[in-house]
Amino acid sequence: MESNELIPIHIFHLHYHVEEAFITSLYDLQLVEITTIDDVRYVAVNHLPQVEKLIRLHSDFNLNADALAVAAHLLEKVDNLQSELLTLRSRLRIYED
Repeated sequence: MESNELIPIHIFHLHYHVEEAFITSLYDLQLVEITTIDDVRYVAVNHLPQVEKLIRLHSDFNLNADALAVAAHLLEKVDNLQSELLTLRSRLRIYED
């Protein structure tokens, strides 16, 4: 992975005002992936929306890492159900027309 596709964890501390230990706890719960290069820990840019969502949940609702794991799981289920609903609606339209 290119280094320009990685964000150092300390940037999250500076930009989002969360402790580096918080990002590490998300990694421990397998909510984000962390890459270590030369003793510097990074989060991939493509995981940024997920990390930002978890940080917002943490700050807006004062959720700890375990509660975030539950919330992330439920949000993933909602996304899957919405996708399934769209698929079923499009299949149903075939029979309605």
